[in-house]
Amino acid sequence: MAAAGAAPAPARDEDRAASLELTQMHIGPKGSIASPDGAKHIKFLSEVFGAKVLNVWPEDSLTAGKPIVHATLWVNNGVVYLFDASTFETGAKPHADGVSCAMALNIELDSPEEAKRVFAAAIAAGATEATELKLHFWQSEGSLFGAVRDPWGFRWTIDFESAEQRKKYGDSLAKQIAEARAAEAKPVGRD
Repeated sequence: MAAAGAAPAPARDEDRAASLELTQMHIGPKGSIASPDGAKHIKFLSEVFGAKVLNVWPEDSLTAGKPIVHATLWVNNGVVYLFDASTFETGAKPHADGVSCAMALNIELDSPEEAKRVFAAAIAAGATEATELKLHFWQSEGSLFGAVRDPWGFRWTIDFESAEQRKKYGDSLAKQIAEARAAEAKPVGRD
């Protein structure tokens, strides 16, 4: 961070590249969804978000009605793990005092039309609206953000960022990266 009154460190090309890479990431959760009904949950995720099953264990869980010990799903360029809560004693519950989980699972979409389609598909498949899909005060014109709670209580945010929004975020992030690098390069104990 720049000293008080000093000009901020200029953003370098590599700072801009790092910010661009971060703003284009599609990040998925590292944790697993402990689902009350894994097979139905996978069907919901497939129908609404286009999830593809990469693997499931036991392999015949989806066809033989066996509990799912582990499933790996590919959702919008990210991995989601899921298992039937009945297979392990995890203490995991989708609801704790009305909150689905400490994190939301985010789906970043490429157009406002796609965001509207996915939001409507989620509602049609049994999700409930948690946050209206609309332009919110923190967004640039053309962006959309909303959230749904799936039938098992998990919160999914549905997001489309306009080019202007991505640029604003990228410029801000590039500045923060430049300031952090400048602070790292400064010897400790010197002004």
